[in-house]
Amino acid sequence: MSHPTDCMTPNCTRPQVPMMGRGLCMMCYSAAKRLVDQKQTTWEELEERGLCLRKGDPFLDAFNKKE
Repeated sequence: MSHPTDCMTPNCTRPQVPMMGRGLCMMCYSAAKRLVDQKQTTWEELEERGLCLRKGDPFLDAFNKKE
């Protein structure tokens, strides 16, 4: 279930909306996905640039890092 929070896109004018995925609101996620689908970028490049979150489960990522 999505919880309202700020979109991580700088200057996004849609704060406090349910997140679509990767820390983005639906409009920003759709724009990013369109660029990826058109092979203008990759999700990995967007992650490196700080424009989206890495796909995955934050709890499992934290658990797996535990030594």
